[in-house]
Amino acid sequence: MVNPKNSFWLALVFTIIIFLLGLTFGYFIEIYKADVSEEKILGSEIELLDYSTRAELYKNLNLSCEPRMDAILKNADEIYYNALELERYEDSAKFTTMLLLLHKRYDLLRASLWIDSNLVRKSCRQDVHVLLYLFEYKTEDVELKSMQGLYSRILSDMKSKHSDKIILLPVAMDLDLGSVDFIEKANNVSQAPAIIIDDNLVIQGRITFDELESIIFNRNKQ
Repeated sequence: MVNPKNSFWLALVFTIIIFLLGLTFGYFIEIYKADVSEEKILGSEIELLDYSTRAELYKNLNLSCEPRMDAILKNADEIYYNALELERYEDSAKFTTMLLLLHKRYDLLRASLWIDSNLVRKSCRQDVHVLLYLFEYKTEDVELKSMQGLYSRILSDMKSKHSDKIILLPVAMDLDLGSVDFIEKANNVSQAPAIIIDDNLVIQGRITFDELESIIFNRNKQ
């Protein structure tokens, strides 16, 4: 006859073993995801460095604006779509801070690209518009999450519709990055979500796709 006490302890030990195996497996999965993400962001950093070098060459050699804007569009799109893939990893990141650090590096890349994009746009291609989307990365506020979800969907749809006319750069406001804090203060942005259009107009509050599209493409038309 099986002793009930022995059965209880055997079941408890078995449960603990399964739990520890699951925890260990989950940890290594997150490490793997972080490694994959880091590879992607390193690729983006190389692309951005390559762009910066080419931009200096174009400027010093007095070449046309078109290659410079093409380089910006290419790098911005690569960083944007690589970051979308990173977000899928972040949804399940419970064991390491690596993905948070990678997100900060992406934001610094995008902040740098935002500065270059506006400079080139002003002198070369005013038909291309630069959208800096500022949001809170760590918020648990339900209402704010809902509003940020609305902004994200609208901006994603805008990028899909006007892919060659929109440079979209999402950047988190709450990751203690000095350069991002400076951008917020310089543009009088005090809360998320917010969109800075072409370095001279800030959008906050509820807005529809059609309203934002009209502001971006029609506000300077007579």
